[in-house]
Amino acid sequence: MLHSHSLTRLLPCVLLSGLTFVAAAKAQEEEPKHHRVAGIRDVTGSVSSDGRYYAFTNWQTGQLGIKDLTTGEDRYIVTPESGDEYPYAARFAPDGRRIAYTWTNEDGSAELRVINADGTGVRTLHRGGRTHGWSPDGNHVLAVVDGSAVLVSVSDGSIKVLKTSDWRFPLEMRFSPDGRYIAYDLPLREDWPERDIFLLGVDEGREIPIVEGPGIDRVLDWTPDGRWLLFDSDRGLPPGAGRRSWLIEVADGRPIGEPVLVEPEIQAIRGLGFSHDGAYYYCCAGGEPTSLYLAALDLETDEHGAPKMITSRLPWVSDVKWSPDGRSLAYARHSWPFPSTLGIRSVETGEERRLPLTIKWAGGSFGLRWSPDGRSLLVQGTDLKARRGIYQIDARTGTTTPVAQNCCVRWPAWSPEGDVVFVSWEGSGDTVRVLARDLETGDERELHRMAPPAYLSQLAASPDGQWLAFFWSDVPAWSFEQGQWALRIMPIGGGESRELARLSVQARRILKWGAFPSLDWSPDSRHLIYAINTVTDGQPAVTLWRIATEGGEPQSLGPAIEGLQLLSLSIHPDGRQIAFTGKYLDEIPEAFEEMWVLEGFLPASEGRESAGREPNSGSKQR
Repeated sequence: MLHSHSLTRLLPCVLLSGLTFVAAAKAQEEEPKHHRVAGIRDVTGSVSSDGRYYAFTNWQTGQLGIKDLTTGEDRYIVTPESGDEYPYAARFAPDGRRIAYTWTNEDGSAELRVINADGTGVRTLHRGGRTHGWSPDGNHVLAVVDGSAVLVSVSDGSIKVLKTSDWRFPLEMRFSPDGRYIAYDLPLREDWPERDIFLLGVDEGREIPIVEGPGIDRVLDWTPDGRWLLFDSDRGLPPGAGRRSWLIEVADGRPIGEPVLVEPEIQAIRGLGFSHDGAYYYCCAGGEPTSLYLAALDLETDEHGAPKMITSRLPWVSDVKWSPDGRSLAYARHSWPFPSTLGIRSVETGEERRLPLTIKWAGGSFGLRWSPDGRSLLVQGTDLKARRGIYQIDARTGTTTPVAQNCCVRWPAWSPEGDVVFVSWEGSGDTVRVLARDLETGDERELHRMAPPAYLSQLAASPDGQWLAFFWSDVPAWSFEQGQWALRIMPIGGGESRELARLSVQARRILKWGAFPSLDWSPDSRHLIYAINTVTDGQPAVTLWRIATEGGEPQSLGPAIEGLQLLSLSIHPDGRQIAFTGKYLDEIPEAFEEMWVLEGFLPASEGRESAGREPNSGSKQR
């Protein structure tokens, strides 16, 4: 049995509540071991089958590297020629001598590539696609290409289509150790986020349901003996309350019995693979959790009070926004790659409503913006068909309506007429436009355009409906290069923009995690308040500033808040409080994610007659 009191001391990134290990009665005799392996820079990589190495992307440099998990040494085998190229989804071959990965080119196109672990022999197998793994014999790479599950021959790049998809695509796919089946998860409906798990016969192409019923299920991996399939799910949990891991026994492509609960409430798990001895590696967010804070604000004396934590354990990135009446705070709870949950908290009672969404966070800001009547919010992200865009969320029901669906639309705001204003562009390096869309007719009109290089973010309409503020930069927010940043405003009805302040914004390679500027308006629309994150000698801090709409020098709002990296801020409609999300850090770490390993937890392999007891009575079964 796995004892909760012993693991609580070991797992700062795992929420353990009444942890009970419910595997087979004839489980391995040694006590399961759970411990941190290393800090890592990337959650898209994989562990070699001997558990010695981790293939990863260094997102600071765009390099493909291999970490020795014994010594902690990083060795780089691919270096991009430009800052817009990078590898990801690196997968070790079964013998550990080769790595398959997806390569992104400057123009955004992708390639499936293979390279020897010593950095030699790089080859492009196919144009397009995303790597998911290898066949057990090492002769094929399992990938998704143009929405279809395929096998790509390592010898000649030829493709065998295993399953053609309409709009559905798997989060994960894994080959069974005997090479007969591929396990994957698929959504059931385009208007609801539930996913079930299936097996696909590699030779006969037959699809077999393995895990069905209410919940969002995701494949993690097969156990090395091929007897069990490990998956995680939100079954039996309230929206946004995390996920738990389960085992389902499989024989001849069929499920045997009910899923067995392995471990409840492991947060933000991303599977990195089994080693051949049955140890399972995964990653979770390290360090202190993101939290929601309130602080007093005095715009007359240019001072702010000490931050007070309101709620903790928010996802790594979370926006916050006051409702127009100032009685509620809306904030996002992301659990990528799953759909987000919208939290709406009553300031008076502290009660939180959680609305499960059909929209996924797509990186960076969620773009939360309340409608003037407080009945809905705008967000930016992707729907269940992976269509990127801007969406309107009903604040009472969570019902989602698309506003603009396009790969290149961002940063929604509301105009006084009830139109939605947003940024649009055709592609990287193209002219950027600010558009307004009539929600009733769908008609669009251009308000402003800027020639490249121009990257606009954080559109914010003034409370009096006269101005639109935004950040401008000559480098994209995801770039690791040092660029120029400025705060600009323009008439919300259209026209030219003017610069209010040139900002000193450090590059993402310095900030490590991309905590970029955030802004909001004072209630009287006479000032803009913005926050700048800094790192000095490894020590983080945030400074708050205000600047008049007419221009002039920015004024500091009190001393820097030491140790804080701020993600999002919002000014209360009365101007006396500021809400923000962020996390406190002693220093900026090299890696914000952590790799953990669970050993000695698998059921024994003697046979089905040793089946264990049922999961906890409070767990929802299928």
